[in-house]
Amino acid sequence: MLAGAADNTICYYDKRVDRNASHAYQLAKGVCIYSPWQFLFGYDKPGTTSRIKNKAGRFVMGGEPELEFFAELPTVWDDTKVIHGRIGEYAVIARRSGENWFIGAMNSGKARTLAVPLLFLQPDKEYVAHIYADDMSVNTCTHVKIQRLMVNRNSVLKVSMSAKGGQAIRLVPAAGK
Repeated sequence: MLAGAADNTICYYDKRVDRNASHAYQLAKGVCIYSPWQFLFGYDKPGTTSRIKNKAGRFVMGGEPELEFFAELPTVWDDTKVIHGRIGEYAVIARRSGENWFIGAMNSGKARTLAVPLLFLQPDKEYVAHIYADDMSVNTCTHVKIQRLMVNRNSVLKVSMSAKGGQAIRLVPAAGK
């Protein structure tokens, strides 16, 4: 969303996620769709909730490691950059809150790889990139791989996305740098 806020409910554990998009795509939605009031688990329920029929929520939340991305995701942004995009096909949007940057990459019908330059980062500063990407070999119900690497303003990330896939990236200044 480039202009104005949207109602955005990310139903992360809903089974239709596997049909309509990927879980990394769902992570990226939190960045790409501007919504100061995000509902991350609208139809999901904690794993400790009893499974009594007709209780709120049908899909049980797990403890997948990538949920750390949602825990760090702000709802107020200081800056927004559109890196790539073609309406109806794909979008790569970077947003800054304080010193941290978040990148969301969402893809539609065909697999693609995009080069994402990090020229918006501060010069002479190192960042840790926390990259959340689809990977069917990951042994969780969401199949999201987490990779961490050091980057700077001169880095170019290679963002590979499957059809209906995505990536979410959190860029945090490296400690002591």
